[in-house]
Amino acid sequence: MSDQDLSEGTRSITQEALRCDDILAEIFQYLHPSSMTSRAMQSDCQRALVCCARVNKAFSHYALNSIWCELDNEKFALNILPSFQEIVYNYGRRYRTSLWDRLESTYVRILPIAGWLKVDAHLLQHLQGEISPAEVERFHSYAIRVRSIRVSAEEKPGIRSVVIQQIAALTGGCLFPALNRLECSYYEMRDSLKDIIPSMLSPTLQHLFIGEKHVYNLEDKLERDLESTIQDIVTTCTLLRQVELYGLCKHVDVVSLVNACKDLRDISMPLCSVSNAVFRGLSALPKLTKLSLNIHQIDIEAGTCRQFCTLTELKLGGSDRQMSDFILSGEFHTVQMLEIAFTSVSSMESAHTCLLHVASKCSASLRILRLGLKNGSQICDGALVDLISPFSPAIHLRSIRVNLCSMKVTYAAGNFQQFAFTWPEIEDFTLGYACNDAIRFEPHTSCLQMLFDIASVFPRLRNVTLPSLEPLPHVELQTYGLTQHGLERAAFKDGEAIERASLDDAPIRRLLTLLVSIFPTLKLDYNGTGWEYLRESYTTIFKEMMKQMSKIQQMKMEESTAIE
Repeated sequence: MSDQDLSEGTRSITQEALRCDDILAEIFQYLHPSSMTSRAMQSDCQRALVCCARVNKAFSHYALNSIWCELDNEKFALNILPSFQEIVYNYGRRYRTSLWDRLESTYVRILPIAGWLKVDAHLLQHLQGEISPAEVERFHSYAIRVRSIRVSAEEKPGIRSVVIQQIAALTGGCLFPALNRLECSYYEMRDSLKDIIPSMLSPTLQHLFIGEKHVYNLEDKLERDLESTIQDIVTTCTLLRQVELYGLCKHVDVVSLVNACKDLRDISMPLCSVSNAVFRGLSALPKLTKLSLNIHQIDIEAGTCRQFCTLTELKLGGSDRQMSDFILSGEFHTVQMLEIAFTSVSSMESAHTCLLHVASKCSASLRILRLGLKNGSQICDGALVDLISPFSPAIHLRSIRVNLCSMKVTYAAGNFQQFAFTWPEIEDFTLGYACNDAIRFEPHTSCLQMLFDIASVFPRLRNVTLPSLEPLPHVELQTYGLTQHGLERAAFKDGEAIERASLDDAPIRRLLTLLVSIFPTLKLDYNGTGWEYLRESYTTIFKEMMKQMSKIQQMKMEESTAIE
């Protein structure tokens, strides 16, 4: 067989393989922009998909599915309509006095009128025109491919929503009929979503997010918008699996949502009001696995006990009394990840009592524990170990994270020794704080001593994050006989003490030698938060320390090799 015949045979086999839908689907699974880790890779992926869409019909189908699968804005789809155009207006100078100028889009009918751009923005929407059936059909051929979209609220009612509603009505009532994920966000208090959400709801919708995590004072706005759209959501989206609402849900008909969507598995409702009906509806969901509630108000009858047999992840926020009432009204023995965030604490004793109640209900299967302690008005004093000791029965714990805000706690050397045989599987321990004096160390105690205390009681510890790192103190450190521990990463949120010292100082060299001798695989890291990220000097210092540690580790390896 000649080389020409061989190449033609190979080409024919390849052509036959690319006619197989299963093979093409497998190939294009690896060409998806959302799976890329950087913007440059996403851009390259988009260009590759565009090229594939222009090759032939077989490639075009799968390439267009990937291109249109996820949209950042509905304007990309509306631009398909040749008779409509996007116009961007700046409302900052005209409608407000703040320094921030707001750019908002509107979609207008292109009219052959000279000087039409001078028409006032809110009048442009009334310049209506007919959309031809061919335009609607072409738009629908692309809109049916959209699976995920992010839309923003409109500042002035009737700007974008008029066109969105008009086109949705022409395509059957839903702008994107095969939508799976919908994210709706606010920018400011005056924004509104009530005219946009109904046109976005699809019978295939499974993931719904409404609100904005990092925008404040939107609680009442979300509640007003949801009151007018909740029935549309309940009626249309019966296949919902995940719902996240950021804002006040006190008067929203959550009961109807829970009762109608029996496939719900993940619910997040900050600032919600928990009544008997809401609690009963949540416990009746047969597939509920994740529940996040920031309790604004609770009203559950005494003696209520509901089973949450499928719940594996529970996040609770509120006062100590509110969370105690919620926990004592149910059974949560299947929870593996637990997050408790105190919004107010009357005393350390009340917080300890609340945690005892939580531990009694959630310790059986617990693997991950997160404690967030926030107190805006009162400062509560107490021992750090008292916050985690209630969870001693959770013998399967693998990760503990405690974040302190304005609550002050104390720590003394050896406090962690009481947990020597309590949690043998701990691999991750994090102690975070928001103010420099959140942790008060007793005399002859330091953060470095805490590191050795934690490592001595957790033999499988691999990652630890502590408030600060300082040179070797003048007092003697208790190392508890540690020689070869498997700790791999130690991160610190403050490097000020190290920054004041020189890396060539004897205390720093002794510190690095001591760490290498006990933790031979250790890597130091700077893990600052907030404005600390701007302290590039901290990052530089820790990098230099790692270089010195590497030299010490290399010297020890050479010494051991020479001895052998």
